[in-house]
Amino acid sequence: MFEVGQLVRIRELTWQVLEDHAAYAGGDHTLRVRGLDGRMKGQDRVFIYRPVGEDGDGALEVVTRLATPALGWHPGTPPSQWERLHTAYRLSVAHNADYLLGLARTRLVIEPYQLAPVLQVMSAPRQRFLLAEDVGMGKTIEAGLITTELIARGRGDRILIVVPAALQDQWADEMRDKFGLPFAILDNDYLTRELLPRLPSGANPWHYANRVITSIDFAKQERILRALKKTRWDIIIIDEAHYLAEAGSADHPLRTDRSRFGEAIAPLADSLLLLTATPHDGYSQGFYSLLRLLDDARFASADDLRRETVAQVVIRRAKRH
Repeated sequence: MFEVGQLVRIRELTWQVLEDHAAYAGGDHTLRVRGLDGRMKGQDRVFIYRPVGEDGDGALEVVTRLATPALGWHPGTPPSQWERLHTAYRLSVAHNADYLLGLARTRLVIEPYQLAPVLQVMSAPRQRFLLAEDVGMGKTIEAGLITTELIARGRGDRILIVVPAALQDQWADEMRDKFGLPFAILDNDYLTRELLPRLPSGANPWHYANRVITSIDFAKQERILRALKKTRWDIIIIDEAHYLAEAGSADHPLRTDRSRFGEAIAPLADSLLLLTATPHDGYSQGFYSLLRLLDDARFASADDLRRETVAQVVIRRAKRH
């Protein structure tokens, strides 16, 4: 069997394989190829061959495998060729969850246990997870690693980080110093004194920075949230996400301004990371309300909180683990 894209030699001409599949009884295969040289360049043809080792009268066509030319680099290689080589490598691993492309962006000595949740998140169809590990396990580092990975894969241009006001500077320092990612802190002072005077009248300030850190209590204000809901983000990270949980019961849920804020911004991003060391306060309604932010189809009601379903979107580890 030949792989798509492989180079072969048939009837003293070079061809590129487009398709190979078993077509007839007795081990015969049809090989659809495209000519690369001579009078057949650019033309498609179909040949019938019999793989080596199959019973029969022998090959119907003699098909010779050719070595794939190596993408090489050496001092003096033109920049355009280096760019193609680099792009080819990135494309070869961009959709493979076993490779992490973003590690080179970090300035960290990473513990192996911190890579496990990153691989789990990146192997999922959607990067919408609740990171619910104990205090001191490095949830900020893990969120940063996931962020750099999504950036490396071209899925992290616009990033919003929502935290308690007291943690804004800490998050900005962590993302800058450890991941090389500068973030603007969008609060009332920065908005009124620096940003709005430079913007056209009626402009939405959330459109004018791609990497933003803001506080929950600032962003939940009606006029601020109204503008925020008109934007789209690649990644939203919410620290201390338990503040967004509802109280009460399924029959009588108690919603707050913060829980309504969570419901408003959860759909604004492709990737959503909720960080908290206390995801469950003993009442299923609060835990359910957080999971619903991640996937309201998977968790359509509190009855959907089955262990195997929750494990698909929640990473929960204690220090003893």
